[in-house]
Amino acid sequence: MSNIKFSFKTGGNTRSAKRVGYFGKNGRHRWYGKYELLDGSMSKTIYPNDEILNINVETISGQISIKILDKEKNIIFEKTNMTTGYYSVNTTGKVNVKIEADKHSGSFSIE
Repeated sequence: MSNIKFSFKTGGNTRSAKRVGYFGKNGRHRWYGKYELLDGSMSKTIYPNDEILNINVETISGQISIKILDKEKNIIFEKTNMTTGYYSVNTTGKVNVKIEADKHSGSFSIE
């Protein structure tokens, strides 16, 4: 049996990733995912409630990278090979969050 990846784009969200045991919540102001395996890329537009965006990452195994761009497409946050941790990012207005995962097991929360 081969692994097939699908690419989806719906209203500010794109996904080209394999997800196993994935449970997630999407909203205008937040994005959350917990999973056994995430492999590939996903992106979402988020409209923060205030000027701070909080990021929580749990890494059990594999690698995850997160890049956040402001409305002018300037990089305001970028971390690769993230370990379990908490990060705060100053923002003004909507942002685009891009996640790249390589056989990552764990979770992320961005709000």
